[in-house]
Amino acid sequence: VHQADFTLGVSGFKTLGVCVRVDDGPFKFAGILPIMDPPRHDTKRTIAKIKKSNVAVKMITGDHHNIGKELARQIDLGTDIRTPDCLKPQSDSAFHIGARDETILHADGFAKVKPLDKHEVIAVLQRKGMVVGMTGDGVNDAPALAKAQIGIAVHGATDAARSAGDIVLTRDGLSPIYTAIQISRRIFKRLKSYVIYRICISVQVVFFLACLALVYDLRFKALYIILLALFHDLQIVTIAYDKQVASPFPETPTVMGLLMQSYAMGILMFMETMGLIAFGYTFMSDTFRASYEASMHGKSGVEMDTYMETAVFLQISNSSAILIFSARTVGFFFSTMPAWQLLFSTLLGQVIINGWILLFAGTLIDKMLFSDVVRVWIYDIAWLLILDVVKMAAEALWDKIKPWEIEHNPALIKKAQEKRMSRRMSNSLLLTNMGEAKRNSVRKSGRISVRIESNGK
Repeated sequence: VHQADFTLGVSGFKTLGVCVRVDDGPFKFAGILPIMDPPRHDTKRTIAKIKKSNVAVKMITGDHHNIGKELARQIDLGTDIRTPDCLKPQSDSAFHIGARDETILHADGFAKVKPLDKHEVIAVLQRKGMVVGMTGDGVNDAPALAKAQIGIAVHGATDAARSAGDIVLTRDGLSPIYTAIQISRRIFKRLKSYVIYRICISVQVVFFLACLALVYDLRFKALYIILLALFHDLQIVTIAYDKQVASPFPETPTVMGLLMQSYAMGILMFMETMGLIAFGYTFMSDTFRASYEASMHGKSGVEMDTYMETAVFLQISNSSAILIFSARTVGFFFSTMPAWQLLFSTLLGQVIINGWILLFAGTLIDKMLFSDVVRVWIYDIAWLLILDVVKMAAEALWDKIKPWEIEHNPALIKKAQEKRMSRRMSNSLLLTNMGEAKRNSVRKSGRISVRIESNGK
């Protein structure tokens, strides 16, 4: 009986002992009833997608060790399934506790566990710096669901599990978990774009106002700053609808990385604005040149001439509006298409501002020549390409100096090393076999290859 139970367990069958009796006679053992509880048809594909997203997946089950191991094999989870014995360190020494923690970190799963064991596994992974998600459906899963940062109660879970979880799945299967991973990473990218956009604009405007006052002893109309803030707020709201591609790695917010990229772009935009003030007269119209002369050689401590001030306002407005197209991508701004809502809000804001400057300017703002408006647009787009190059350079620099663990999951390192070693061994065996086959071919043909070197004689 034990041998039959073991054999069926290795094949993934759960077993029930069947006893019978006649009338009021004694029970007699009749046999073993194997029961197969196969995984869902989409589980293997979902696990593969989640692992490809650099998220380590572990199985924690109360089933027999053999059953758990066979189930893990069927879904390509891995066959390093441990029993509860490995969850207890051999002693209280730091060495044995560390060894136990490493075993838990790199194991593919655990079988024959109890509710307290599930809680312990999650606690160890959290102490290793992991963000842990846990799925469950029963009352015995509630403590682990509450302990995990992301408790997921599957469809049909008990009230206790649903109350302890952070997420409740409303349909069968684990595929919604992969969908949640993708959506969360896209949301993070939208938030990152917003932060970069906000910091860049703040750096540009603050540095510009400070430099204008300290270097040129000129002032900038406060109304322009209010209008810039208003139109920027109206535009950036639609970032929530932007199209983004989920990163293959877990997104980890790092203040240093965001500041490095944002300040590099913001300072470049400040230089762009100051470049128009200092050298705009070389490519703008004579009207702009006359306004430049009036501003630079007129009274100190006053606002710059109205025409030049309007041109600077237009330049800051245009560059700030199209900045979002650069902030939302990792490459050049034209590499991916933004959502139509974001594109529409950007175009609408700039149509209003440019139309006002061209057609409806009055006492508050000077009317600009159409040729100067076009020149400002060309100037801003050219700088946007330079801005993309600086952005990619800052990102590449951060990739080199950022902490290693930001984009590397320690729970996947061992598996990656094993795969590399396996490929190397396969390549070595292939080369050995090819060499042996070539030697055999030479022996059979009777041909011998001889190389003759000349000594110059």
